[in-house]
Amino acid sequence: MRNCLQLLIIVSLLLGSSAAWAQQAEYTISLPCLEQQGCRSPEIEAFFIEVYGRIGIQPQFAYMPRLRDLEEANSGRIDACAGRTKASYQPYSELIPVKTPVATETLVAFTANQDIKVNSWEDLTDLRVGVVRGAQLPVTLCKANGIDAYEANKLEQLFRSLEDSRIDAVVHHAQVGLNAANAFGIRVYLSPALHKDMVYHVLNSKHAALAPKLAMIFSEMLDDGTSARILGKWASVLPDPIE
Repeated sequence: MRNCLQLLIIVSLLLGSSAAWAQQAEYTISLPCLEQQGCRSPEIEAFFIEVYGRIGIQPQFAYMPRLRDLEEANSGRIDACAGRTKASYQPYSELIPVKTPVATETLVAFTANQDIKVNSWEDLTDLRVGVVRGAQLPVTLCKANGIDAYEANKLEQLFRSLEDSRIDAVVHHAQVGLNAANAFGIRVYLSPALHKDMVYHVLNSKHAALAPKLAMIFSEMLDDGTSARILGKWASVLPDPIE
């Protein structure tokens, strides 16, 4: 009887410690809703599954608005943000960027009329310009450049307004907008880049020890073409390989 009791105690301790380990091992990465239908971005999820799999971590994903993800990661309620610019993450004291950038962020103006020429922010000042409400960078830079932009909840609304000539241009992230236009079946014309910035994977400070390992993996996958292969339609946002 005593041996059975001891065995039960040992088994319960082992099961308890396994459950505690499993709970501790959960690792959540936030992603923005880049797709217009269904929100999920399978290619981007697959990219981070490959990255983290190389250090023995199986990540989970949570889709959330861009400002909320920084707050959640800073508080430690989630573990990492998929990608943020330096200006976005710098105000948060508990966020650590991985040194190797994961993407480039390029803002352009989309038009439905090829006769509308946009080569600079100044060219937009006399046009009817639209931005997605809550898209931090387009909204901020339009205001900074004196552009009183119309805000809509969805990119599709803006592109339909372009088609109907109710607005002249939409300022948005280049690849996101191009993928959306293709999905909607809308023909658009892109301006040259109005703004470019590097995007970094950002960790809560409790995971700071992972940053050098992740930086090395990002570089390896960029150099050998793995990142481009996995990301597919998003491959154009990848930075140039580091010399």
